[in-house]
Amino acid sequence: MDAEEHLTRSSCADSIPCFFTFEYDHPAMNKLARKLLKAPRGVPGYLPLARKLHARSAAIVMYHGVAASELPVFNWCQLAAAEFEQQIAFLSREYNVLPLAELIQRMAGGQPFPLRATAITFDDGFSNVKDVAAPLLAKYQLPYTIFLVTSLVGTAQLAWPEQLYSAIARSAHREFSVGGMRFSLKTPEERSTTYRVLTHHMKALPFDEMDDMLQQTLTTLDAPDETPLLSVLGWDDVTNMSRSPLVDFGSHTHTHPILSRCSVERQGDELRTSRDILRERLGNAELFAYPNGRTEDFTRDTKKLLAESGYKCGLTTVAGTIKHSDDLYALRRVCVGADTTFDQFQCEMLGW
Repeated sequence: MDAEEHLTRSSCADSIPCFFTFEYDHPAMNKLARKLLKAPRGVPGYLPLARKLHARSAAIVMYHGVAASELPVFNWCQLAAAEFEQQIAFLSREYNVLPLAELIQRMAGGQPFPLRATAITFDDGFSNVKDVAAPLLAKYQLPYTIFLVTSLVGTAQLAWPEQLYSAIARSAHREFSVGGMRFSLKTPEERSTTYRVLTHHMKALPFDEMDDMLQQTLTTLDAPDETPLLSVLGWDDVTNMSRSPLVDFGSHTHTHPILSRCSVERQGDELRTSRDILRERLGNAELFAYPNGRTEDFTRDTKKLLAESGYKCGLTTVAGTIKHSDDLYALRRVCVGADTTFDQFQCEMLGW
């Protein structure tokens, strides 16, 4: 769960996008671009023209899970299967979908991107990627990368945000208090808001304080111990999926901490442990995505450790597209969630 801050999204119509500033430095060109982009998106041919003008940049799309059926409480990270297929069908028609490793290799080697290049990624390694997303991606023959939290793979454990989500969704309590805050659970909407607010608050805490608050919350909610609402892949799943030429795997750390909240020593341990497990299981570990992934969630030391550990890139949750000269260890992504409309998705693929 790396992008809770994307729960509230503004319409593309609320601002004037400026894709030219990513590729052109001439003030007159930027001024002309801004005027052109004031045209309504409903004008026939407008978005196709914008895609042509923006064709030299690339987009790395970030998903988390793809849900086969509606969850009892809204979860931004779990996209409906029908919406996911609409998006990847669009990518298949309008973009050149590359393996992430190829996109990174082109950047590192000074090779140009193909026109309208994109790569598809999934954070956290949810099992519904195997069950729901993978068959759809195979249907369209699109490559993709899954970032794994290696301590969770092959266990019944969940990352802490999923533990919190399951407890809030299933608790019999109608309200509760924790950390001096009081929350209502009377409706699914209130449960969703509680989950969003608590997750946002806890992510800002030092790791030990966050864990203490999580345990207090789980104890207070006293949710039934049932089959988890969300599960992660097992090693057999990973091994079987890795046989497909469409699938790559990367690291999402070993235990999913926000790295800037950890000591340099702890950061190094997280990166190296995950790397070693992936190398042993799959033969390589060169791709990395930051947990949570905002600019403040990693540091200069983090990027240095990534490079020293053999990782070729670091993917963020900072919204936007990328160009060839960007920092390989601070790459923006198009962050897609359960409230992303198709119209927004098309705009965000242009870096808007």
